[in-house]
Amino acid sequence: MPQRLGSSSSHRIVVFVGVVALIGVYIGYAVISRTLKSETRQGTLLPSAAVTQEPTPAELAARQQLWTSDDPVRGNIEAQVSIIEFSDFECPYCGEEYPIIKQLLDTYGTQIRFQYRDFPISDAHQNAQSAAEAAECAHAQGKFWEYHDILFEHQDSLAREDLGRYARDTGLDLKLFNQCLDGRSKTNEVIADFDDGRALGVGGTPTFFINGTKYAGVLSEEEFTEIIEGLLGQGRQVSSFW
Repeated sequence: MPQRLGSSSSHRIVVFVGVVALIGVYIGYAVISRTLKSETRQGTLLPSAAVTQEPTPAELAARQQLWTSDDPVRGNIEAQVSIIEFSDFECPYCGEEYPIIKQLLDTYGTQIRFQYRDFPISDAHQNAQSAAEAAECAHAQGKFWEYHDILFEHQDSLAREDLGRYARDTGLDLKLFNQCLDGRSKTNEVIADFDDGRALGVGGTPTFFINGTKYAGVLSEEEFTEIIEGLLGQGRQVSSFW
């Protein structure tokens, strides 16, 4: 004759089932939250930008010429790890990355090199193009990074008069700066960067190429660190990518 379960046993079974159900709900919530987070951290996208997982043959060919001689660089030119960012001075996601990049440069020093390239998304940011050109004018006077930092620290104030004030604050020759900016001397330079980005499959900002591998959207400091440490551990040489 089968034995009946006591009340204490029944209670334990109910509790166990309840715990399992709660764990299932928690895991489901975590997965959904992570998915939503990744979907909203893609950065500022171009209108109708196609998001592709695998690079096309044309993009792979373009990556062989990622590194340029005329765009600003920080870090060690011979470093084992190379980070190239296509960015927009008015993009809020790029603004989030700005202090992270500065921290990475402080942390890794001569182990990495970082190059900034222009990708102003004018459809979303009305001052992005002029800010990029202004930074290039500062670059012509050897003060790109000082000007770059001010722009990211004042993303809400990028009108023409603001750009002139930042030039004064960074000690630029104002006459030369104004001639450069108002004469649109750097328009073609910014457009060339943008066109290079499109050829590489860049569809929004920020987009990073770390030793030739593309990372689209926002990366946390922890994610950057994991990637960099992995590359340093593998001993991969930057020269093999260019």
